[in-house]
Amino acid sequence: MASITHETVITYLNEVLQRSSTRNRNNSRTALASMYKIMLANKIVKVNIAEGIDKLKSTPQRNKTYTLKQEEKI
Repeated sequence: MASITHETVITYLNEVLQRSSTRNRNNSRTALASMYKIMLANKIVKVNIAEGIDKLKSTPQRNKTYTLKQEEKI
């Protein structure tokens, strides 16, 4: 665990962001922070290195709504 640093986590999250979306990156950050919180409580690690990483702004994309005519054509 000592080989994982704050910079390692940020690099990983940036790779997740490049492969997918902001929302997926934020979910990964949340999962890592939760895991480190549990390890901190069990005295496996001394600090939660994922805690200080900020969430990125994510704008959800709205599903396209079709009119009744468009639905009938489909």
